[in-house]
Amino acid sequence: MAPVNRVIAAKAKKAEKGGVKKKVKEEKVKFPVGPVLMGFLLFVVVGSALLQVLRNAQASQPFGGGV
Repeated sequence: MAPVNRVIAAKAKKAEKGGVKKKVKEEKVKFPVGPVLMGFLLFVVVGSALLQVLRNAQASQPFGGGV
């Protein structure tokens, strides 16, 4: 088939019924991690960091009291 005929056939095929997909609804974006798991992970990370800061503050010597 000549290149011109292929172009004409492709254009005609686009115009046929059913050639274009109809999207009634937009697809929802699916995240790999759910909101509950994300909240739990955030709670663990922030809580761990907060505990580490408190432990370091308690373990350090007060100002002027060390050797």
